[in-house]
Amino acid sequence: MVLIDAQTKVLNDQKLKDLKAKNYTFHAIDRAFLETILEKDIAKEIWDSMKKKYQGTTRVKHAQLQALRKENQMTLIVFRLMSCKVHCWYMSRG
Repeated sequence: MVLIDAQTKVLNDQKLKDLKAKNYTFHAIDRAFLETILEKDIAKEIWDSMKKKYQGTTRVKHAQLQALRKENQMTLIVFRLMSCKVHCWYMSRG
């Protein structure tokens, strides 16, 4: 099979993008995990491997954010109730 110049250029560009993605990924992770993914051939395999490893971390973050949202809502409700009581007290003095 003979590739024309345009096809060769597209193929080379895709390989270069893949190599760049692998390089950025390797620099973004810790050494211990790096040894695990060195055997991967393409960036997608590395990405899938990282997603699997850090999936629990994402779930924990979502749970923490949910707890903070709930706490924030409760604080806002208490603040509104206290504001209403202060306002009612102030108005009754008059």
